[in-house]
Amino acid sequence: MSEFNHFDLNEACDFFDHEDEKQWARIEPYIIHDEGRTEEIMQEDFVDITREEVDAFSAGIEHAFQQVNSALTTAGVPLEICWADLGNNGGFMLVRTDDTPESFVHRVMKKPIKRVDSWV
Repeated sequence: MSEFNHFDLNEACDFFDHEDEKQWARIEPYIIHDEGRTEEIMQEDFVDITREEVDAFSAGIEHAFQQVNSALTTAGVPLEICWADLGNNGGFMLVRTDDTPESFVHRVMKKPIKRVDSWV
């Protein structure tokens, strides 16, 4: 996990009404993986999942996200996948490389991303 920057989602909650489901709905698209859902996701295709299989799945996700971060850096795209504390679990979020919790919330609440013109 040390290869990922940390994004403090708990601090971001200070800048919006985190009890308002509509406001959470604007934050949630940036949560790209919630580790609390790993077994649920795996159970869609597998039965009798072992702890080793869950660990391997998580390691695969982390490796893929590391590769995405590397590609974003190489392409000069100012986005990154960061580790985030999601309350009861950990997970990953997509944020700008210069985002602070406050700037992230301000941007997401005021100017939602409607579409991506280009990745590179």
